Amino acid sequence: MFNHYALIDPRSPEDYRYVGRTRHTLKRRLSMHLNTAKTHYPGSPVHQWIVDLLLLGIKPEIVNLSFGFEGDEEFLIKHFAREGHCLLNVVHNYNGKKGE
Repeated sequence: MFNHYALIDPRSPEDYRYVGRTRHTLKRRLSMHLNTAKTHYPGSPVHQWIVDLLLLGIKPEIVNLSFGFEGDEEFLIKHFAREGHCLLNVVHNYNGKKGE
């Protein structure tokens, strides 16, 4: 079973910055994002964002989005992009538009 999640800046928790899914616990998945950001900088937009937060002394938080949803990650990315979240997902970077 997958867990669907969003990464957020704790200063603006209403704005999802990255949407994903994982078979890991959410705590473990956040740890994986943090480790990737630290070891593969600059990396992807989400990992650049994480490093920027860490340089400010802020750690991103992870929010459970599963709420019984079994669909695919792409659906959730499109859904939250349409709602106006500034996602950093590679397929929908910054403004919900398809990445190059």
